[in-house]
Amino acid sequence: MKNKKQFKDEEWFTLENPEGNPKCDVLATELYYPMSEGNAHAIHIDLCDVRSSDGIRVEYDFERDGWVIMQTKCWQIAKDMMQDDGDWKEVAFVQTRGREVEKEEDEK
Repeated sequence: MKNKKQFKDEEWFTLENPEGNPKCDVLATELYYPMSEGNAHAIHIDLCDVRSSDGIRVEYDFERDGWVIMQTKCWQIAKDMMQDDGDWKEVAFVQTRGREVEKEEDEK
């Protein structure tokens, strides 16, 4: 993940927010050549808030040309503790450039 920069106070912020303003509302990252050995191939996203939620894993499917979103099964093991089974399964697929506007027939 190449677009991270470490600041003097040891907190991480994205290059889209170079001043390190903690009020940034979007955390941006990218998978840097995920098919290359030794590089991360997925991003795990979790929620830390008063609302409990299971995390998701996002990775790119080069064969289908789009993003795969995966989840595991979770169950409650204590009042405030959840456990997942570690078995990531696809729950959604987002096609690359799925929102591109098609040119009208007369412009083609």
